[in-house]
Amino acid sequence: MNTPTRISLLGALALFALSPLFASAMEVQANKEAMVAAGATVMDDQYLAGGTVTAAGNFSRDLAVAGGTVLVSGPIVGELLAVGGNLTFTGTVGSTARIAGGNLIIQGAVGHDLVAAGGQVIVGGPGIAGSALLAGGTVSLSAPVKGDLRIAGGDVTIDAPISGNVEVRAQRVTLGSHATIGGTFTYTAPQAATVMTGAVITGATTYHESKEVPTPTKAGIAAAAAAIFSLLFFGKVLASLVGALAIGLFFKRYAREIVKHVVKDPWGEVGRGLVVAIVMPVASILLFFTVVGIPLGILGLLVSIVLFVFTGLTAPVVAGSLVHKWIWKPGEYQVNWKIILLGVAVMLVLDLIPLIGWLIRLGIFLATLGAVAALKWSVAKEWR
Repeated sequence: MNTPTRISLLGALALFALSPLFASAMEVQANKEAMVAAGATVMDDQYLAGGTVTAAGNFSRDLAVAGGTVLVSGPIVGELLAVGGNLTFTGTVGSTARIAGGNLIIQGAVGHDLVAAGGQVIVGGPGIAGSALLAGGTVSLSAPVKGDLRIAGGDVTIDAPISGNVEVRAQRVTLGSHATIGGTFTYTAPQAATVMTGAVITGATTYHESKEVPTPTKAGIAAAAAAIFSLLFFGKVLASLVGALAIGLFFKRYAREIVKHVVKDPWGEVGRGLVVAIVMPVASILLFFTVVGIPLGILGLLVSIVLFVFTGLTAPVVAGSLVHKWIWKPGEYQVNWKIILLGVAVMLVLDLIPLIGWLIRLGIFLATLGAVAALKWSVAKEWR
């Protein structure tokens, strides 16, 4: 990564980190089940994340959702960003909709452009007021598009009026009986498109035969790599944010105790964390060399893994609270969703800084691990 790119990323993340501290126009839900019920009105930007996400309310600004199963049925005045394993959109969005996932069913009205990518993409409903960019293994379009249409996929079916130009790259292309293309029709496929009776193409048709899946260009490979990187980065940010929110908000008292331990003796907690990080896995592995100790070794490794994962999710809470206290100097250390969001951003920025950033991040992790271990040990002593 070159220097200008790194600086721009750092700047973007810094703005991302600081913005919630100056503006409250945002609502966040992160839970196993996140929901905004029908009839509810959300005046600010809304962010929903969980295993199952239902967005049925009225959204006066932008909506961003992510989950395993996602249903968006309410009207959205602003933009929609949705990611899910199985995602259904039946509402309306006033601006652009960007949707990605495994199985996508889009039956709502889009007030501007639609960008959708998934394993299976089904687009129907009232239609798209702007242009559409679709990609998937199977793509089926039965909604009218006022602008241009571009599709990349395996099996592509177009069965609706398209006012602008159409460009398709696929293994198989079908124009249904309700397809009407107002502009040009350009497509690349191993065989000529199947055109059903009733389909109309007003402009010129250009067919590029491909004996196999088109060979990606260098630009295409770079774009795909960038898309994969963006998806992985988004996944990392989402997982870190959801985990930190779950710990910081649902176990707020426990999170505050961890922060207090780190603040009281940071270097002591770093040392304790380093000992725990080394001793627990090594001791568990040594137990495997004795028949009697194998079950204890397995248990020790499992406990180590759970402890490390828990610490990794808690570290952004500690980082956010420390940075917030250091910069804004409130009366006491705080733990809330804004602080947690700040901590996640800080940890991501540290990831981008070679050596020094990694060392600071490691120090925060070890200090958090030491504090977590100390609290667990105090609880264990009370149980004796």
